[in-house]
Amino acid sequence: MLQLAAGSHRAQRAGQQDRARTHRGEWRNLQEPVDELLPDRARRTEAKRKLAEELSHCAPDGFFSCLGPSLSSSSVDWISDDANCRSPMVIQSISPGTAEARALIEELDTEIAALYPGAAIEGIDVAEFEMAGGYFVVAREAEQAVGCGGFRPVDERCAEIKRMFVRATARRRGIGRRVLRHLEAEVRHRGFSTLVLETGCDNIGARALYEAEGYSPIPAFLGYVGIPISRCYAKRV
Repeated sequence: MLQLAAGSHRAQRAGQQDRARTHRGEWRNLQEPVDELLPDRARRTEAKRKLAEELSHCAPDGFFSCLGPSLSSSSVDWISDDANCRSPMVIQSISPGTAEARALIEELDTEIAALYPGAAIEGIDVAEFEMAGGYFVVAREAEQAVGCGGFRPVDERCAEIKRMFVRATARRRGIGRRVLRHLEAEVRHRGFSTLVLETGCDNIGARALYEAEGYSPIPAFLGYVGIPISRCYAKRV
């Protein structure tokens, strides 16, 4: 009986994996015409969001759940086709107060504390962040959280990138760039025209990413004024 049950469980799991691969393939096929017709990333992301909403009315059971944990048509914003990613990457908007988000943020803070001993960490207060209209996302590969990032409004025209992080085991695969571009698309969608951010002087990888993505150095702003390790950047979006 035990062997039969184990065999049945393996067959059931294999069936679930086959359906997941099929649904992911179907989603990619649906995205391809969008990629070809809309070279602008922001318009592409918005078109895919609308496509997901339309699919929610007719997609087979399990279509969106196979794309990632607890996903729905409203939360499937971007599925990466980056060749450097080991499996399709899903970027999902969630609250920074969830356990999954807190775990990533704690890892980020641990790295910052090790890199800049004794320095104050400019994090986010979840209640204040959400009340101000902040937006936070988690990036997942194979249902595992590998990175995060977000932004919050500074004023009606400007937003600040916050808590950008990719786990050490998932770096150098383009995940940070995907998260950053996703955030930029959402910023444009909300009508902001400028993004600002702060990183540390010794965060070489982060600074290289921001500069490669078109961010320019600016004087320190808000709470970063007078902090010698801070390096601030801005970009028109």
